[in-house]
Amino acid sequence: MLRQVWCPRCRYGETAVTAVEALRAEALFVSHLQPSDHPEPNLVRDVVLATVFRVGQDGCEACVAQECGDHPEAAVRRMRWCREQVAVAFEFELVRV
Repeated sequence: MLRQVWCPRCRYGETAVTAVEALRAEALFVSHLQPSDHPEPNLVRDVVLATVFRVGQDGCEACVAQECGDHPEAAVRRMRWCREQVAVAFEFELVRV
């Protein structure tokens, strides 16, 4: 679901996460949304944007780092869910424009 972008460090055929996609996933990671909420794409977009405005890029990165240190197994599962949700939510946004 991630866009294919050219990355000099990636081998052919691998996907690279853009900085914007990474920030969106980090923002969702530190938000209140949970997988059990089964959020719609519109809600994911709204929460991501609100979280970035509330805590900023550095705040998102710091919170993710803290959670990865405190609960590494749970953090991996949550980040995977966040990346999937962000890919779906922002893909729909691009299609509508």
